[in-house]
Amino acid sequence: MPAISDFDLPSLQRELTANGIKPSHAGRLLRAFYDSAGTVNAQQLPLGKALHLKLQTDLSPRQSTIVARQESADGTIKLLCK
Repeated sequence: MPAISDFDLPSLQRELTANGIKPSHAGRLLRAFYDSAGTVNAQQLPLGKALHLKLQTDLSPRQSTIVARQESADGTIKLLCK
């Protein structure tokens, strides 16, 4: 099962299109994923039922775990993943 973190915008758009889901949801999904430090609460996003189902069954948030997180004064965030 691929993780959301495995996709960039074009590849997620292709994945969604291949599953009959509007590719326009890809940007919203990736933005929510990275804005929330790698978690997605799909129920709070205006996504179609098909995408909600795909998120529950086929796409995990990520395959790695965050070991450490540093945020600088300018808003830059660095993550140490394992």
